[in-house]
Amino acid sequence: MLCFCSIKKVNYKLFFKNNKYLILILVISSIFLFTGLGDRNIGCDETWMVIGAENTLTNGYPYISKTFGFFSEPFELSEDSWFTYYLLAGFYFVFGITNFVSRLPFALFGLSTILFFYFFTNYLTKNRKIAYLATFLLATSYPFYSHARQARYFSVVMFLTLLLCYSYLKILDRKGIGFDILFIVSNTVFFYTHIQLWFYIAASLMLHFFIFAFDKKYFKRFVIDTLACLFLFSPWLYYWTFMNSWLFETKVPTSILGFLFKLILSFYYYFIVVFSVIFLLLLFLYKKSREQILFNKKYTFIFTVILGLFVLISLLGFNPLPEARIIVSGTLPLSMILVAHMIYILNQKLKLLSVVLTILLIFSNLLLVIPLYPLKIIGVDDMVNYDGQYIPDFLDRSLNVNFGLWNIILEISHDYMSIYDSIFPKLDNLGISNGEYTIITDLDFNQLNYQSSKMGLRLVFQQFDSKSDRLNYSIYLINYEENKKLLLDNLDDDFDLEYIEDYEDTIWQDSPNPIYRRYGRIKDRNMVLAYKIS
Repeated sequence: MLCFCSIKKVNYKLFFKNNKYLILILVISSIFLFTGLGDRNIGCDETWMVIGAENTLTNGYPYISKTFGFFSEPFELSEDSWFTYYLLAGFYFVFGITNFVSRLPFALFGLSTILFFYFFTNYLTKNRKIAYLATFLLATSYPFYSHARQARYFSVVMFLTLLLCYSYLKILDRKGIGFDILFIVSNTVFFYTHIQLWFYIAASLMLHFFIFAFDKKYFKRFVIDTLACLFLFSPWLYYWTFMNSWLFETKVPTSILGFLFKLILSFYYYFIVVFSVIFLLLLFLYKKSREQILFNKKYTFIFTVILGLFVLISLLGFNPLPEARIIVSGTLPLSMILVAHMIYILNQKLKLLSVVLTILLIFSNLLLVIPLYPLKIIGVDDMVNYDGQYIPDFLDRSLNVNFGLWNIILEISHDYMSIYDSIFPKLDNLGISNGEYTIITDLDFNQLNYQSSKMGLRLVFQQFDSKSDRLNYSIYLINYEENKKLLLDNLDDDFDLEYIEDYEDTIWQDSPNPIYRRYGRIKDRNMVLAYKIS
């Protein structure tokens, strides 16, 4: 008994000794992932995930209401993949419904991504120094945290992408049938998490196999695995066919120029957000990096996945807003391996440069070093739109230089991260927080809808273009300057006024790049809350 205990004690000591840097990285990552995770209200696109999960918990299926009531009839079954709804519903069942719990499973997947990423990189490169460096770069990546701290699919996709690539590479290394099972499971969970991204990654891996790794023995294994996957996919394929889902609709470019523009835009966001331009320059200018990275057979699958993702996005329709998130989710961890290897090579002869680059990369993405905005320079703003609507300054807002460390500190240390976080305490204090009241507002966003539904408030969204439209209601919550003037010019003396401090709110609709979706105070602007209640 004593011998057994001593053996276990030695094993634990060896484990901590051999993995002390990894453990330190995980501790730091946990601080950034979980601190203040529930302080912000559920916002914007997070609301659709939360509503679907809450309705799954209540009804057994991810129903989505097409009205702004969110929890009222008529309901429709969500056409999105359902795994994340059930995942979050399970956490709600165990821990209850809070803002923290809404983001908790996705933050846990983020932490799991960092942990698994180390072992994946070490397996791929057979170099612990590169594995540690790549993991450190991922764990100090602001785009990573801005995705993993949301109640969205991003961190789940990052983890599943690594898991799918790992099982694929293990099969190519002639490993046992257990990795075929892992390949089938990772494909299936990925498919039920985000079918579009699964298709991009799986198709790219298939392309890599036929071009770089084809072998009849492997081919038979992959055929069997693919048939098993299709069998597990079949209920969902039937459901989507039955629902006549929009997921089968494609937006193939009508011209070669249109395709090339979308492809260039994909690469543009990739090099601005994920893989800094400076590394592309070093890759081509530094001979040793070309030999060890660009022509490295181990990395062909990374290049194939990235290129395949961009080509398929550009072929099947590129919407700059969501596709920028897809680029980050599908390429960020894999790209960190290339960046880490580049720094590792530079460190062998140019140690000072490698240290400087590493420091600059921490929470910054090097945007402060190379603020190159060629799309803005050549004037293609009118070609970048969202859902067919051109939004003024859409591109300009997406390219604001942003130092990530400050934004992370702001987020994890404050609970006033958007205008909506200041609205609801004010309504509570004034007693406007039950189903008796209807609020007229120009703030047509999901977050406001969701929180109002929770409070039993009814919201009406309308344009303020005539006096008569505003005479039938007793409560107004107005944010936009032109509407404030219209409201204040036409209010009678019976209305009381409250001014709620506004925030600079760069949301999804304002920017195709989610890493700029954080908030900061604006001192000289306020929302107007006008109310006349009995």
